Amino acid sequence: MPLTEREIIRKYQQRSAMNIAEQILLSIGASTDEAYRDAMFSTNVVEELLGQPSAISGFIVPLELGSEQQLTSFFLVPYFGACIHYPPPPPNQLIYVRVDSHMKIPDINIAYTVTGVLKHGLYEDIVGTSAYQLDLISIELFSGQPDDFRQHVY
Repeated sequence: MPLTEREIIRKYQQRSAMNIAEQILLSIGASTDEAYRDAMFSTNVVEELLGQPSAISGFIVPLELGSEQQLTSFFLVPYFGACIHYPPPPPNQLIYVRVDSHMKIPDINIAYTVTGVLKHGLYEDIVGTSAYQLDLISIELFSGQPDDFRQHVY
């Protein structure tokens, strides 16, 4: 996400344990902040990343299947459960990944690292819209440290 949008979203994320009154006030603030609403639907991308070979980690949401139930495309999402629960993440947090050689549907409960060249391009599906696209070169199990709770947009 572009830095300005990360800062807007960070403003409304829980930073630590909050009592219910603080949570309600934070939610009210987010619901009335036009910049926050815009950031949650943004298709703005980080231009410096485009055209660059990239390795990006996240979770897989299968989109299209070919013959013999082989995966041909999927969304790479920043956290477990994204796109399965409404609303989906902002478009600039989703990557539409195209698979040249069909692959078996991976376990959607674990994270993967995909590599390819990141491009700008909208892809719309009933489960979400992505602002990025990537032609898959390789995929492997994620081997890094897990994200901290609610830190997925950074």
